[in-house]
Amino acid sequence: MKNMEKRFLYNKRGISQVVVTILLILIGIVAVSIVSVVIIGFTRDSLDNDCLSMLGKVEIDTGAYACYDSSDVKLSIKLKEVEVKGFIVNIYGDGKSQRFEFDASGGTGVAMLDGGSFELPGKGEERTYVLSTTLTTPGSAELGFLTEGGDTCEAGSAELYPC
Repeated sequence: MKNMEKRFLYNKRGISQVVVTILLILIGIVAVSIVSVVIIGFTRDSLDNDCLSMLGKVEIDTGAYACYDSSDVKLSIKLKEVEVKGFIVNIYGDGKSQRFEFDASGGTGVAMLDGGSFELPGKGEERTYVLSTTLTTPGSAELGFLTEGGDTCEAGSAELYPC
């Protein structure tokens, strides 16, 4: 009997390896669970906003105006069957950028091309805006928009050419 007890006492290493293996498996399962909860939460938040449903429905119309002169950028924005609360336009050039934000009431440094009263395009409409820029050689414009639900979404970009 003493022989058996001695063997059991000295054979603790085998038991330790089993315990360590089980602990490592449990730690792996917990880590995968935490990562999956974070990813599912992030994905759900990303898919719940209005941006996905409006993808490709707000754009810069490069066939109309996407150009610049000495102090202004002229930009045509087109909506397809959607409505927005406002726009965010970033103009890039000269190693700098300039940001314009405007909604139905207008915005600083933004006017209508025809000089009329300020308005956003409606569903299926297009409006051309004049953005007063301090950049001497604007190279590109990036368009974003504000949805009725309050999300800020990217719509696209366009290269600017001299008018």
